[in-house]
Amino acid sequence: MSLLNMKFTEQAMMEQLGALLLPGEQISAAVYAAFREPGLFRSMVQAGFFGLTDQDRIISVRHTLGGSVPFAAYIGLLKKLRVKKGLLGSRNIEIDDGHLHLMIAATPKVGTGVDLPNQQANLQMIISALEPRQFG
Repeated sequence: MSLLNMKFTEQAMMEQLGALLLPGEQISAAVYAAFREPGLFRSMVQAGFFGLTDQDRIISVRHTLGGSVPFAAYIGLLKKLRVKKGLLGSRNIEIDDGHLHLMIAATPKVGTGVDLPNQQANLQMIISALEPRQFG
């Protein structure tokens, strides 16, 4: 699914992130987020979904003009995990698994066209789970 026809709803988020789950795994918290890769194309921001699972994994789906880009990794196997405060209550999460380095920004409230009623509570759950585990 490309960014041009993507719907940012709770149902779409759970379906897309759910496709990345292992057997018996559950999503603990998930949010709408903006993704960017460091480097030359740093200014290119991609919308998508980011979440944590009950089996200590990070899962995400970024949407580009060319299609969806899934990512899943165990937190303990990451090379870097950092959480920083951003502007207007947003949080910036930096992850690096040795192959992919992502900068993820999530805000407690999302704009028009995004129907995610649990964004604020889920973001707080994600931050509470990741902040004490920062490294790298």
